[in-house]
Amino acid sequence: MDAAPTILAIDPSRDDADMLRFALVDGGVDARGFAWVADLDAARAAVGERRPEALLCRLRLAGQSIAQQVAAVRALCHDCPVVFYTEDDDQDGVLHALRAGASDCLTRGEVPMRLAWALRTAAERETHRSQHLRAAAQDRRTESLGAIGRLAQGTALEVNNALAVAGSALGELSAATGGLPRELLDRVALADAAIDRVRAAMETLVAVGQSAPLKAENIHLQTFLDGVMPMVSREAGAGVNIDRWLLPGLPPVRFDRAALTQIFVHLGALAGAAMPEGGDLMIRGRLDPAGQAIVLTASDTGAAPTAAQVRAAHQPFTPLHGDSGPGLARIHGLLAQSGGALNVELPREGGTRMVLRLPVGTETARAAADPREVPRAGGETVLVVEDEPALRRLLGSALREAGFEVLAAADARTAVRTARSAPQLDLVLSDMILPGGRVDSLVHILREAHPGVPIVFMTGQIEYPALPSAARGAPVLRKPFRLSTLLRTVQDQLKR
Repeated sequence: MDAAPTILAIDPSRDDADMLRFALVDGGVDARGFAWVADLDAARAAVGERRPEALLCRLRLAGQSIAQQVAAVRALCHDCPVVFYTEDDDQDGVLHALRAGASDCLTRGEVPMRLAWALRTAAERETHRSQHLRAAAQDRRTESLGAIGRLAQGTALEVNNALAVAGSALGELSAATGGLPRELLDRVALADAAIDRVRAAMETLVAVGQSAPLKAENIHLQTFLDGVMPMVSREAGAGVNIDRWLLPGLPPVRFDRAALTQIFVHLGALAGAAMPEGGDLMIRGRLDPAGQAIVLTASDTGAAPTAAQVRAAHQPFTPLHGDSGPGLARIHGLLAQSGGALNVELPREGGTRMVLRLPVGTETARAAADPREVPRAGGETVLVVEDEPALRRLLGSALREAGFEVLAAADARTAVRTARSAPQLDLVLSDMILPGGRVDSLVHILREAHPGVPIVFMTGQIEYPALPSAARGAPVLRKPFRLSTLLRTVQDQLKR
């Protein structure tokens, strides 16, 4: 049997409290959960032990104005109905109570006939009011996140273009032979890893601010975790020690990089909420027996939630631990969109274990290649179309060093003139946003001058526009990218 609703009456007189209870029973209200206290101090103690579903209170308690009393009673339980009652000749008090925010206010003579009805009506109004407030809060949050997303998109474009220049310069340094001491090469590698972290942070910022379509790619978890762990540690807090171990030789997962970053940052926040005083977060990874998914577990040593809290936390904006902190809805949604899954286990020894299944990537042999291995070319001609001068120069230099003949253009018009005058053109490497013309028009003209020429696109935007119809399926490199990734992509397109 469901528990009866808790109704708390605040009245110095026990007889008057009994009158209220009898009026509720006569009106068909289940009053088995009825409780009585004599004053506001006792009411605060009672609410602290068990939250009521409705409050009944005598108006004009000693020592407070009506406005003060209504505010004090409202503060006991912000989202439950509060019905006051007063003497028959206190019409002025009724008006003041309603103006001060009471759900309803009855005179003593109205209590026997109208109290049950007033309580039900007040409960309905309070429900509608709470729903309206939640909806308004969600609208404000959506609007704020949208503004953040728009700002982040513009910022990401500039930041990623700058990172692409820095990454390309570092790539040339690391590829140099005989001129760099080992110590300097180690520092180049550290700077390269820092670029990956900045890119991941930008993608996460953009993804938080908008519901962007996911773009899956093959991701090596070991390398990925190296870049994202500082953000996870920051979310978990200084007192949380993170220990991670992945089974060696795991294949890559097929996932959106920004979404995967969000998931791990969210796991860090969950660990911090579970262990506010500190503890251990253990991340483990293995391949499932069928070889179709990588199973990741994130186990903490904090206080375990109840099964009911776990179920509730799958709803939006419902925290897993206590009254604040993150829930599970965001992780569950991101995993579900990419063919993954989330299961929450509550081990007997305590703590919480998050079990994530991530789909294994395709083309595992190609993805498993050394990401810094630079393939060599055989003299093919590549047209580089990029409006950022420093990046255009660095890309051209890297392609020439790899054995390509390079033509360069800063805008769409120059690219068209260059392509039409070139006797041979084996591939076009082009930014997706160009001054002097639309990229789809550029593709059409390039294909007229050099039928079937493959095109590789670059972009500094997190959410890039749709590919031109004439170049559907063309690869898109997100800036910043490693020069080895660029050269391998170019070679793959030339082999087709």
